[in-house]
Amino acid sequence: MSPIVFALTGPAGAAGAVVRYGADRWLLGRGVPVGLSIALVNVVASALMGLLVGLTGGAGVAWTFLAGGFLGGLSTFSTAMVDACRIARTHPWRAGLLLAATFFVSLIAFVLVRFLAAAV
Repeated sequence: MSPIVFALTGPAGAAGAVVRYGADRWLLGRGVPVGLSIALVNVVASALMGLLVGLTGGAGVAWTFLAGGFLGGLSTFSTAMVDACRIARTHPWRAGLLLAATFFVSLIAFVLVRFLAAAV
């Protein structure tokens, strides 16, 4: 990996995290429940990752910068877990179902978009 790509991947991850935070706040402000907002962001990030893999084959500068940087920052496991813990205080089964559904739908989004992008 070139020093320039290495140096830009971290700030790209930070930018992805800022976009995630903004999207989460925007969705919450429109009445999307806690937990579901981050789930939606993760599904979109997974679909975008599928698009990137389908177009680049999972290699190259674009892959490193966008996947490891921006989309890595956009998607999140830790925020999903924090939200799940908040939900689990009053609805433990709902928290577990939300996490399982998020992971499953994110995987489907990645695979579906990856194959559609590769077919283009």
